[in-house]
Parts: sequence; structure tokens; C-alpha cells
Amino acid sequence: MEGDGYNLEFRKPNDPGKWDESVLLSPSHSGFNEALKTFFEKRPQEEGLAGSDLWNDRSIQLLTDEESVSLLKRTKIEGDRLGFHRLTPEVLIREGLQPRFRFVSPEDPSVEFFVSVPYVHKGRLAYFSCVRTENGKMIANTYYKSDSHKIWRYLPDYEVTWGEVGPYGKGYNECGSVDLPYFVQKSLDTIRRNVSPFQNSNLVFAGTARRSDRLFSKKSRYYKEVSPRPVVLDGNFYSAKR
Repeated sequence: MEGDGYNLEFRKPNDPGKWDESVLLSPSHSGFNEALKTFFEKRPQEEGLAGSDLWNDRSIQLLTDEESVSLLKRTKIEGDRLGFHRLTPEVLIREGLQPRFRFVSPEDPSVEFFVSVPYVHKGRLAYFSCVRTENGKMIANTYYKSDSHKIWRYLPDYEVTWGEVGPYGKGYNECGSVDLPYFVQKSLDTIRRNVSPFQNSNLVFAGTARRSDRLFSKKSRYYKEVSPRPVVLDGNFYSAKR
């Protein structure tokens, strides 16, 4: 069901194994968020009732259109231009990829994540995301699902090969430092199981990141915030030789 002509299907389950109601809307449709809101309000109110993960998972909240637009206006998009184009809030709103969902860290509620509906970029599942940093600023990121390891990763930077985006930056130590935390993995998978993705462009996918193969491009924020040396934890976790 993922293709150029297919936009999005938001599904409401009636009982286990049966899906009896579907709404097919483009996420850029003016009534899209209202459809999400209607379905969210019908989520089961008691544990054990039939329902999908998204209806039962109270940790995932739906943003209003006003909250979504306000959030985008406060978000810094640090990515490089792709060709002659730069990713902007206007582009995201036009594509229907403004933040739609909110979830927080179970360990620290001040750590907030805001994500769009899922989309597909060259066969890979992805989300546009806004994250509130420690200093309170909102930063735009791209999250995508690895084909090889089937986990969600953050895109710090990328190269362009023959006009196409790729390969993707893997950070230090081949990916470990760009893998997303478990609670983020769970939330992204929960949304994905209930909201079918649609195709999108290079600009939305790469527009939050830096080009690593451009001579004068600024380095990704990742390299300022992440150390190439792993932290040695206190405790008896290691062999005598290390």
C-alpha cells in the first residue's frame, strides 16, 4: 500500500484482527488532523478493550493544528540546501509533515519529542522530528529505519552521489551513537503500525541534516555534542584488559 499514488490510511480497529473503518486522506488535507482527533477521542477508556497500540498507548499525544504550527515556528532547521532548495516550515506544512504527535522520556518528562506522520523515502521509513534541547531550543531532525538492522536512527549528515542523497552519515563507531533510545523506538513503531506512510522527496528527508561531502559545509551538530570516545561506566562491566 506504499506507493506514489497512495497517501495515508488511518485505521480504527473494531475488534482484534478486524479493521472495519478506514479514512484515506493526504496528510496535507485540511481535514486530516480532525480525522486523527476524532479517532483519538474514541480510544478505549478501559484496559483490555479491543484497540490498536496507538489507541491504548496514552504516552503518545496528538497535537492540535495550532500547536503544530506554533511548534514549527519555534523550530530551528539547520540542514544544508539541497540543490537550490532549503527545507522550511512552509514546505513541511504544504507536504503535511508538520509535527502531529508528542511523547516524552519516561525517565525525564522535560525531554520531549514531536514527530510527523511517517513517510517513505526511497523505500525507507522516516519521520520529521522536533526535539527540545537542554537549553529549551527546538531542533529539527530526520529519523529513519535502518534496512540492515531494522531500528530507528537519527540522520546527522549525508553525501550526494550522482544527484541522489546517500550514503547516510553513520556517526562514530558505525551507527551505535545514532541509534535512538528504546522509548523513541517503541513510540515510532507504535505510530507506524497505525498510520500507513506515503512517498516523499529528498528535500524533506535530507533538509534537516548537513552535507558531509561539501567542502565549506558546516559540520553537523552531532559532532559538537557527541564524543568519539565512549564513556567508561562505573562498575564491574569490563574485562581486566580494556
